[in-house]
Amino acid sequence: MGPGEVQTLYVKLHRPASGGVPDWGGFDWDTPLDNEARLGNEPSRWGSRLTWFFGLVLIAVTVAFSVVVVGSPAPVERGDGDDTFGAMPMHHLSKDIIRRSDTLAYDVTEIDWLTLRSDLEILVSDCRCGPILVRLGWHDAGTFNATDGTGGSRAAQRFADGESTDPANAGLVVARKLLQPFKERYRQVGYADLWSLAAVVAIEGMGGPRVNWRAGRRDARSATDSVPHGRLPDGLLGASHLRAVFGRMGFEDHEIVALSGAHTVGRCHADRSGFVGAWTQRPLNWDTEYFQLLLQCTWEEANAPGTGMAQMSCPAHPDLMMLHTDVALVTDPAFRPHVERYAQSKEAFFKDFAVAYQKMQELGHEGLVKPRHF
Repeated sequence: MGPGEVQTLYVKLHRPASGGVPDWGGFDWDTPLDNEARLGNEPSRWGSRLTWFFGLVLIAVTVAFSVVVVGSPAPVERGDGDDTFGAMPMHHLSKDIIRRSDTLAYDVTEIDWLTLRSDLEILVSDCRCGPILVRLGWHDAGTFNATDGTGGSRAAQRFADGESTDPANAGLVVARKLLQPFKERYRQVGYADLWSLAAVVAIEGMGGPRVNWRAGRRDARSATDSVPHGRLPDGLLGASHLRAVFGRMGFEDHEIVALSGAHTVGRCHADRSGFVGAWTQRPLNWDTEYFQLLLQCTWEEANAPGTGMAQMSCPAHPDLMMLHTDVALVTDPAFRPHVERYAQSKEAFFKDFAVAYQKMQELGHEGLVKPRHF
């Protein structure tokens, strides 16, 4: 039975005799005595005395019942995986864990997460739009600054000004429009949670790892919550730039290389970044080809067809391209060993990427909760 059916059943069982309708905000509704007063019908003297007598009895019973209920440990459920508490009594949880529910942006228990995830899986399969959904989630989260706590996954791009105008986010309006119908169907879900979930669903849908995902991100309230442009990677730069961008978020070298592996899917477009072409021969398959090509090819300076943007090309694969930030992963002596490890082991890449991507998606948010049975 769905939440709406449960609420309807509750109304039928508990609707007051007067016909009043519950106010679901405070569970207050018209009582028969309220209706009598509004009609100008004063209760009789004996009726009034009886009302007071039974009222006092009711209060005494209510107080006694409240003592019993409040004094008993309440069950707490937080899903499974790392956040499994099952039906653990409240007094078994630390104050920090209990306080987590106060930090959430909205009541995540009101969302049918399994159905939403299923709907997103259909979207990814039918529209073959996985790469741009990953890019949206990545760029939304990748603005975090650990020094002052600004940025991160807050869906600030949904406003006409601010982050949506960052050149690094060109073309992401396509992804935002793809996901808007899901926001309209699941109205209570936050935009940041929706975008983040769509990204992890897309990763798995293209054959990638299952990323542990938790809900409760707080959305930006307006464009004024946007961060300055320039926090996202610039494909024209190199290793020191990558360490500056990712180091600002608290990532180490192996995490930088693993997260860069998201370029194993997707392609660049002239009307968006100005770069042109795909990184791999199977841009809708999440695998290790990106790392293999970085090692196998001799990457040379080239200009993107139609735009002249500086990018890298491989004579053996003229239809593919890499950015300067990609090639920096093999020219930098500290990055290269991680590229070699991921090229040889899909398991290592998938494991490190899943951990790093969850970390990036949760930066700046406390008390996120994994949906039950998710």
